Amino acid sequence: MSRARRWADALARWTPGLLAVGCCLGGLPLPHAATHEETPEPYDGPPSGHPECLAAHIPPTDVERELWSALDLKV
Repeated sequence: MSRARRWADALARWTPGLLAVGCCLGGLPLPHAATHEETPEPYDGPPSGHPECLAAHIPPTDVERELWSALDLKV
């Protein structure tokens, strides 16, 4: 076997592993290795026009008041 062929075989055999190690050591950005933490914004409820928005202009019904008082919610 020629010297060039041995080098080609060795390169073909070692390239995938060397690429993997090089990528790991080369500083690829990893999701869990973020340099800063993003703080989530507080949840203010659904956006306006959403079907589950509170309708402040409509007074609660007697059933709603009774349910809220059972759940210790403020009316």
